[in-house]
Amino acid sequence: ILMGNNVVPNTASTSATGAAGAALMGDRLVVRGDFSGLSSALRDYATDPVNPPNPNITSAIHIHRGESAQNGPFQYALNVTLNDTGMGGRFAGEYTLTGEQLQALNEGKLYVDLHTKKNRAGELRGILRPI
Repeated sequence: ILMGNNVVPNTASTSATGAAGAALMGDRLVVRGDFSGLSSALRDYATDPVNPPNPNITSAIHIHRGESAQNGPFQYALNVTLNDTGMGGRFAGEYTLTGEQLQALNEGKLYVDLHTKKNRAGELRGILRPI
């Protein structure tokens, strides 16, 4: 579940909702999810880049590696398809994980972070947890 309460360091003020699911096949991670009710449009990293810039950040929804109560380094950008309102849509990605990333996934240290113009540091966040 992606929630504004999970955003670090400050809880995002939002009524947005989202969910993400992931399947691991060997070292291949497949991620799918959706979101709706954003407070503003997704952050555009072409016009509002991180400092220092990271050319691998190609969308406003990413997978990061880190502790649940901390921000961690960017790992992968997810592909985003917006709905007609532009305040919701779907995201997806498929990645080959490194040994370090596999360990992080097993320890609940990979998370999805969704960034918007109003909530640049994150509006929704959810940890990928093994079951």
